[in-house]
Amino acid sequence: MSSLLDTLLTRREAFKVGASAVSAYWFLPLLKPTNVYAQSKVNPRGSARFVIFVMLEGGQSHVDSWDLKEGKWTPQNFDVREIEPGVKWPMSLFPQLARHRERYSLIRSME
Repeated sequence: MSSLLDTLLTRREAFKVGASAVSAYWFLPLLKPTNVYAQSKVNPRGSARFVIFVMLEGGQSHVDSWDLKEGKWTPQNFDVREIEPGVKWPMSLFPQLARHRERYSLIRSME
């Protein structure tokens, strides 16, 4: 003898409805409107509570290697040469990379 509930809702359908309800409840915070703070006045100075400071010691800076700017601060032993039009290269730092310039791309800025 089957009851009325057995014919209307099987065990598999009950699990489907329950899983759908739990999933909908979990995604509910995504549907509520978010506060937009870009329109309010922002004072970033002195208001940070946390900071992540990464200090990688031992490596050279990108200014001395990939984005070379010549000036009176440039060491004489860098042996700066122009390997292509507009590309000055510190030959003493990367002599092998200068020889294989056609095999890689040098991107100095991206927007």
